[in-house]
Amino acid sequence: MSLKYFKNNIILKPLTDGLKQDGIYLPQTSRLKVYEGIVQSCPLSEHNIKEGDRVIYENYAGFEIKYNGELFVIVASENIIAKL
Repeated sequence: MSLKYFKNNIILKPLTDGLKQDGIYLPQTSRLKVYEGIVQSCPLSEHNIKEGDRVIYENYAGFEIKYNGELFVIVASENIIAKL
């Protein structure tokens, strides 16, 4: 991956919740936004988070970008709520 963090930012690949929940199709507009992602790039030893970790981040934190056809979210390290 050639996307690199800058300062204290962390690059995440957001996890999606899929098209079905309990066997019922949910249109895109009625799905709950999931604020969970896999760390793709981060500063060394930033809050004990490393590449490949699964984390939860604050809603409305950071911004989404599309790079090489994939969706990424860039958030500040202080907006990471938990490591799973």
